[in-house]
Amino acid sequence: MVSALKGLSALLSQSAQNSAQLEKAQTDLQDCHALLALVKEAEVQAPTRAHPLYTLAQRHAAFCKARAARDAARALLNERLADCDLQLGQYKVTPTFNFCTISPKGIVRFRSWNKAVANVFSYKAESSSAARTGQYLLD
Repeated sequence: MVSALKGLSALLSQSAQNSAQLEKAQTDLQDCHALLALVKEAEVQAPTRAHPLYTLAQRHAAFCKARAARDAARALLNERLADCDLQLGQYKVTPTFNFCTISPKGIVRFRSWNKAVANVFSYKAESSSAARTGQYLLD
């Protein structure tokens, strides 16, 4: 009797596993039917090629190119940041010029001044196009 119950228990667990696999197969079949309907819809629009499925390869290639460009820019930026950190570590002591010290606040001011000067020169170079479009480079 005990061995029959053990055999019955094994068969019930096997039946539960089989039913779970059957449910998974049914959901996979439904997904395949949905994908097949998408392909059939694209085939109906074949003469006009208006369906987004036709441009999928081009959109994926553009996405991959943009992601590669982003990763390359990120790598260059990380390399530049590492170089700046190295240089900052080399110049821990604040330099003095003409009895005045350059503080981090002064460096920020110098960068903003440098940016303003660059904007002025780019404004002069592009003043005709900026006037036409209404875009001004100065803040």
